[in-house]
Amino acid sequence: MSSELLKGNVMIGTCCNECAKAPITGDIYIRPTNDFHLCKKCYDDISEEKKKANYNDLVKCSTFGEVVDLLFKTIDSNNSGCISVDETTKFLKGVGETDGSSKVIQKMMDTNKDGKVSKEELIDFIIKITKAGGGI
Repeated sequence: MSSELLKGNVMIGTCCNECAKAPITGDIYIRPTNDFHLCKKCYDDISEEKKKANYNDLVKCSTFGEVVDLLFKTIDSNNSGCISVDETTKFLKGVGETDGSSKVIQKMMDTNKDGKVSKEELIDFIIKITKAGGGI
Protein backbone atom coordinates (compact mmCIF):
# COMPACT_ATOMS: atom_id res chain seq x y z
CA MET A 1 0.00 0.00 0.00
CA SER A 2 1.46 3.30 -1.08
CA SER A 3 1.85 5.81 1.72
CA GLU A 4 1.45 8.52 -0.93
CA LEU A 5 -2.12 7.36 -1.57
CA LEU A 6 -2.96 7.72 2.12
CA LYS A 7 -1.60 11.28 2.07
CA GLY A 8 -3.64 12.13 -1.03
CA ASN A 9 -6.70 14.34 -1.02
CA VAL A 10 -10.02 12.85 -0.08
CA MET A 11 -12.25 11.83 -2.95
CA ILE A 12 -15.20 9.64 -2.13
CA GLY A 13 -17.79 8.38 -4.55
CA THR A 14 -20.78 9.12 -2.35
CA CYS A 15 -22.52 12.46 -2.53
CA CYS A 16 -22.88 15.26 -0.03
CA ASN A 17 -26.07 14.70 1.97
CA GLU A 18 -26.91 18.40 1.67
CA CYS A 19 -26.23 19.44 -1.94
CA ALA A 20 -25.94 15.97 -3.55
CA LYS A 21 -22.62 16.89 -5.17
CA ALA A 22 -20.57 13.81 -6.03
CA PRO A 23 -17.84 12.87 -5.81
CA ILE A 24 -16.80 14.84 -2.76
CA THR A 25 -13.21 16.02 -2.99
CA GLY A 26 -11.05 17.97 -0.56
CA ASP A 27 -12.16 18.35 3.04
CA ILE A 28 -15.11 16.18 4.02
CA TYR A 29 -17.15 16.07 7.20
CA ILE A 30 -18.24 12.54 8.12
CA ARG A 31 -20.57 10.89 10.61
CA PRO A 32 -19.32 7.34 10.00
CA THR A 33 -21.90 5.59 12.13
CA ASN A 34 -24.71 6.32 9.66
CA ASP A 35 -22.99 7.06 6.33
CA PHE A 36 -23.54 10.84 6.52
CA HIS A 37 -21.22 13.14 4.55
CA LEU A 38 -21.00 16.89 4.01
CA CYS A 39 -18.74 18.71 1.58
CA LYS A 40 -16.72 21.66 2.89
CA LYS A 41 -18.98 24.25 1.26
CA CYS A 42 -22.16 22.88 2.84
CA TYR A 43 -20.47 22.48 6.23
CA ASP A 44 -19.18 26.06 6.08
CA ASP A 45 -22.70 27.31 5.21
CA ILE A 46 -24.18 25.87 8.42
CA SER A 47 -24.50 28.31 11.32
CA GLU A 48 -22.33 27.69 14.38
CA GLU A 49 -25.46 27.25 16.47
CA LYS A 50 -26.82 24.55 14.14
CA LYS A 51 -23.40 22.84 14.03
CA LYS A 52 -23.35 22.58 17.82
CA ALA A 53 -26.94 21.31 17.95
CA ASN A 54 -26.98 18.87 15.04
CA TYR A 55 -23.48 18.29 13.70
CA ASN A 56 -21.14 18.18 16.70
CA ASP A 57 -20.28 14.54 15.99
CA LEU A 58 -18.99 15.14 12.45
CA VAL A 59 -15.31 14.47 11.91
CA LYS A 60 -13.29 16.49 9.41
CA CYS A 61 -11.05 14.44 7.13
CA SER A 62 -8.61 16.05 4.69
CA THR A 63 -6.77 12.99 3.37
CA PHE A 64 -7.70 9.50 2.23
CA GLY A 65 -5.66 8.15 5.16
CA GLU A 66 -7.77 10.10 7.66
CA VAL A 67 -10.96 8.66 6.15
CA VAL A 68 -9.55 5.12 6.36
CA ASP A 69 -8.40 5.64 9.97
CA LEU A 70 -11.83 6.95 10.97
CA LEU A 71 -13.63 4.12 9.20
CA PHE A 72 -11.36 1.47 10.72
CA LYS A 73 -11.71 2.88 14.26
CA THR A 74 -15.47 3.06 13.85
CA ILE A 75 -15.85 -0.53 12.67
CA ASP A 76 -13.26 -1.96 15.12
CA SER A 77 -15.53 -1.23 18.08
CA ASN A 78 -13.52 -3.29 20.58
CA ASN A 79 -10.21 -1.64 19.54
CA SER A 80 -8.54 -5.01 18.88
CA GLY A 81 -6.72 -3.77 15.80
CA CYS A 82 -8.71 -6.12 13.55
CA ILE A 83 -12.29 -6.16 12.30
CA SER A 84 -14.34 -9.26 13.14
CA VAL A 85 -17.37 -10.59 11.27
CA ASP A 86 -19.60 -9.36 14.12
CA GLU A 87 -18.12 -5.86 13.93
CA THR A 88 -18.58 -5.75 10.16
CA THR A 89 -22.20 -6.91 10.51
CA LYS A 90 -22.96 -4.37 13.25
CA PHE A 91 -21.43 -1.50 11.26
CA LEU A 92 -23.07 -2.44 7.95
CA LYS A 93 -26.49 -2.89 9.60
CA GLY A 94 -26.07 0.66 10.91
CA VAL A 95 -25.66 1.94 7.35
CA GLY A 96 -28.56 -0.12 5.99
CA GLU A 97 -26.97 -3.35 4.73
CA THR A 98 -28.32 -6.84 5.41
CA ASP A 99 -26.68 -9.70 7.32
CA GLY A 100 -26.12 -11.60 4.09
CA SER A 101 -24.29 -8.74 2.43
CA SER A 102 -22.19 -8.24 5.58
CA LYS A 103 -20.84 -11.77 5.35
CA VAL A 104 -20.07 -11.38 1.65
CA ILE A 105 -18.30 -8.06 2.25
CA GLN A 106 -16.31 -9.50 5.17
CA LYS A 107 -15.22 -12.41 2.98
CA MET A 108 -14.16 -10.00 0.21
CA MET A 109 -12.14 -7.89 2.67
CA ASP A 110 -10.48 -10.82 4.46
CA THR A 111 -8.02 -11.65 1.68
CA ASN A 112 -5.69 -13.73 3.86
CA LYS A 113 -8.66 -15.79 5.15
CA ASP A 114 -7.77 -15.50 8.85
CA GLY A 115 -11.32 -14.56 9.90
CA LYS A 116 -10.57 -10.91 10.59
CA VAL A 117 -9.76 -7.79 8.58
CA SER A 118 -6.62 -5.73 9.11
CA LYS A 119 -6.36 -2.04 8.25
CA GLU A 120 -4.29 -2.96 5.19
CA GLU A 121 -7.01 -5.34 3.98
CA LEU A 122 -9.61 -2.59 4.50
CA ILE A 123 -7.49 -0.16 2.46
CA ASP A 124 -7.08 -2.69 -0.35
CA PHE A 125 -10.85 -3.34 -0.34
CA ILE A 126 -11.68 0.38 -0.47
CA ILE A 127 -9.28 0.86 -3.39
CA LYS A 128 -10.86 -2.09 -5.25
CA ILE A 129 -14.44 -0.89 -4.81
CA THR A 130 -13.50 2.69 -5.64
CA LYS A 131 -11.80 1.59 -8.86
CA ALA A 132 -14.83 -0.55 -9.69
CA GLY A 133 -17.08 2.52 -9.47
CA GLY A 134 -18.29 2.14 -5.91
CA GLY A 135 -17.77 4.68 -3.17
CA ILE A 136 -16.78 4.80 0.43
